[in-house]
Amino acid sequence: MNKKFFTNKKIILSICSIFFITITLINIDLSILKRYYNDTNIKLLLLSFLFYFISTLTRSIRWKYLFGKHSTKDWFIITSINVMSNNIYPARTGELTLFFLTEEVPKSEILSGLIITRFMDIICISSIVLLALSKSIIANINYKENLYVILIATITVLTIMMLNFSKIFTRISNFKLLPIKLKDFILVVSEYYEKHKQKTTNLLMISFIAWASKYISSYFLAINIFQTISKNFGFWEVIFGVTFSELTTVLPVHNFGGFGTYETGWALLFILLGLDGKEAYSTGFVFHVMLLLYSLILGLPSMLVYGRGGREPSP
Repeated sequence: MNKKFFTNKKIILSICSIFFITITLINIDLSILKRYYNDTNIKLLLLSFLFYFISTLTRSIRWKYLFGKHSTKDWFIITSINVMSNNIYPARTGELTLFFLTEEVPKSEILSGLIITRFMDIICISSIVLLALSKSIIANINYKENLYVILIATITVLTIMMLNFSKIFTRISNFKLLPIKLKDFILVVSEYYEKHKQKTTNLLMISFIAWASKYISSYFLAINIFQTISKNFGFWEVIFGVTFSELTTVLPVHNFGGFGTYETGWALLFILLGLDGKEAYSTGFVFHVMLLLYSLILGLPSMLVYGRGGREPSP
């Protein structure tokens, strides 16, 4: 029964992935790709990569601050490989690389740290999206005040949950219906957070800088692409497009490289903002390829350094 269920599930997910890839390929306009290649603004491209680098470096500093063990240089190597893997492997399974690349850090600490930092990422993204909602033309939709209230309430609740992380997890672990192994895992995460609770504010600040840098990088890249089709979008509109696309990376239909699903997320938002289907899918494809290229530029050399044992010994 279970074997048949998982087989059917794989078939359905594969069909969905093929569908999204097909839709993307049908809507790609090769002339837009050629135009970008010929008319790209090198200065904007370099600015975009610079902030992408800063975002990766900031994430490295966050791991160093949380775990210690390695130098910032080593964490940069590990983070670059991790980001590249997340961009290539489906449904964020690239996160598993952290467990193989950080042998000196106990696996329970890595898992606990991942959960805590990803929770912080949600708070940062929600905060930035709230800013985007207040600035973007999307704020002109009906009942926008209700959306503000919902987002502000969401950020407030998430922040309170973050500050009371261990208490909430401890209470969850007391549920009688939970399996014993799950209860033990929840307690491990709770205890780890309690141990590092004094780092919460600094970790949130570092996380916000990392996400702000990534969004600035995305903005410079996006306007560079839109200039080639004579379209103009503001910073906050780009934020929505990027966020919508990034959310597709956690979907089970997000295949290797994320092709199809990423472009569809991008296209859905920018079609609402005025692009036609081919413009939306073509610009989304270029944006996606450039992000993959950024991660490869940092990730592949990092893999070579890591493979040759170029990391400093942990203290």
